[in-house]
Amino acid sequence: MDGKVLKETVNDRCVLTCRDFLNEELPDLANQYLARYLALQIDGDLPEIARTIKGEYRVQEESDCHQCVRVLTSEGKEHSIIILGLNLTREQVAVALDRLMKSDAKERLLIYLFSFESIGDEELISEAVMEGDLMGMVRETGITVFFAMLDARAGMGMLARIDGERRTIEYLPH
Repeated sequence: MDGKVLKETVNDRCVLTCRDFLNEELPDLANQYLARYLALQIDGDLPEIARTIKGEYRVQEESDCHQCVRVLTSEGKEHSIIILGLNLTREQVAVALDRLMKSDAKERLLIYLFSFESIGDEELISEAVMEGDLMGMVRETGITVFFAMLDARAGMGMLARIDGERRTIEYLPH
């Protein structure tokens, strides 16, 4: 499978996960198991022949210190690493970005989801990392962030793609 197709599949599924979050359409278990949800979405989009490599799945999810999805090439090398986080603090974002910077994957992605609805404490709300902050954190790192922020009480949401390599923030429709 060509790397461009793999990259498009991964990026499309990252955006779709953010849109599902913003539209409050994530299944209940997806909030706890975001990596499994995204891995199934990516795997379901790959052609049948591209789903396994030598008996192992090409799309792997793990939940060690972060919820993470790894997408492997047909040679078994890491094409993409995606770390997912819901309502992460600034410190947790910094740790996730550090892990991504240490990866040798061709694509290094962070999906940052934040919902004001589930956070009642003003101190915790102040921990939200905004798109400008994220841009500063990923500038010139080669990391891409898919950023989705939801305030269901106000009926507002925002979706952006932050590209650290190109130093751009692209707001996406949702």
